[in-house]
Amino acid sequence: MKIICIIPAKEKSRRLKDKNILKIKNKLLIQITLNKSLKIKEFDRIIVSSDSEKILNLSKKYKNILFFRRPKKYSTSKSDMGSVITHITKVLYKTEKLVPSIIVLLQPTSPLRKISTIKKTIKIFKRHLNYDYLATIKKVNHKEYPNMQINFSNKNFNKRKNFKINNTHSKKVNYALDGGVIFMFRNNKKNKVNNYKLSGYGKFVETKFPENIDIDTKEDFDIAKKFI
Repeated sequence: MKIICIIPAKEKSRRLKDKNILKIKNKLLIQITLNKSLKIKEFDRIIVSSDSEKILNLSKKYKNILFFRRPKKYSTSKSDMGSVITHITKVLYKTEKLVPSIIVLLQPTSPLRKISTIKKTIKIFKRHLNYDYLATIKKVNHKEYPNMQINFSNKNFNKRKNFKINNTHSKKVNYALDGGVIFMFRNNKKNKVNNYKLSGYGKFVETKFPENIDIDTKEDFDIAKKFI
């Protein structure tokens, strides 16, 4: 069973400029994720996908990590992560005949993810072969407006779009995706194009603050710095 880790880091970002290369304690944001990924023995390959020259130049320092230049067509604001993952799996198959069984996605904007959480979720995903995906989630309060709600029911989570939490007195616990601490996908063995979306049967694992901080704004960045 081959497991690859993909760290996506495109150059441009809409809400927070150059967020993947912002510095926290003299480390680029992406370096925090790179350093943690190297501590996961389960990864057969660690791959960075980027169109940023500054990020691609990190290959000189990280000899055990593959750096793939992301094509322009996969670097726009409209590009979806599925196309990025598919590009990487095709390159791996072409260059190494490698077909990963599991794809782990670690986004640089979650610098507070724990190594123990990565290991725990890999263990869960390897054990349950019927899972098509795994994603981390967080509890949301009545002030938040996630684009997807996840209801806990019969030890599984069900997704529902366009949800607004507007009942401040409800005792019901609501969940939403935490932004990208961990995503995992089961890759089909025939190396055919996969949409790599949260479809089919999967597992959701809760992460808590501050681990679930996803840096998308200046405010997020300032909060994250206080915990690193």
